Amino acid sequence: MRHRAPIPPRDASPLDPSALLAACDSVTARAEEALPIAKQNNWILDIALNRLTLARAGLYRALLAPPAGAQRPPSPPPAVEAHLTAAVDGLRKAGRMDYLPRGLLTQVLRLALFRG
Repeated sequence: MRHRAPIPPRDASPLDPSALLAACDSVTARAEEALPIAKQNNWILDIALNRLTLARAGLYRALLAPPAGAQRPPSPPPAVEAHLTAAVDGLRKAGRMDYLPRGLLTQVLRLALFRG
């Protein structure tokens, strides 16, 4: 078992970028730990939801950590797109249309924020 990223304290300012980045890192670490377990057990919905979590955390991280002097946030890493595509495909495969809007709305957010 890997060491988990610390969860930011509750009294951290909600506008403190370092606390928000730490929260993204913590969520990413937990999803990365859970994903292999879901894959090993072929839990299609869990795999899709973990991938959606990884995609969302990557998007938020890209928004919170723009390079100094950047006019707009950088594009998220390619892994974000891969996780997001796999998540939406997995939600469809799992037959869970009640979760599908979460994936689709995240795709729309990515397109709105990071398209050329």
